[in-house]
Amino acid sequence: MIRSFFRPEAAFDFARFIWEVPIGQGWSLHRLEREYIRAVLAFTNGHRGRAAQILGIDRRTLYRKIREMESVRVGGPSNH
Repeated sequence: MIRSFFRPEAAFDFARFIWEVPIGQGWSLHRLEREYIRAVLAFTNGHRGRAAQILGIDRRTLYRKIREMESVRVGGPSNH
């Protein structure tokens, strides 16, 4: 279920955290993308169409990225 995976407060957690990560000690670009997508989905209360608009990507691209994120979450390939 998408709503249980993306908490509304996650958007604020992400924004606060990203400014506190020292350059060179932060996340990979892949992880940064995943966390940003989670934050935008939290902001839109799981509304994927609106999240895709905010992210500036096609809805199908967002669906694919979410599937990839969920496969990593349940023990699939890991790309940190």
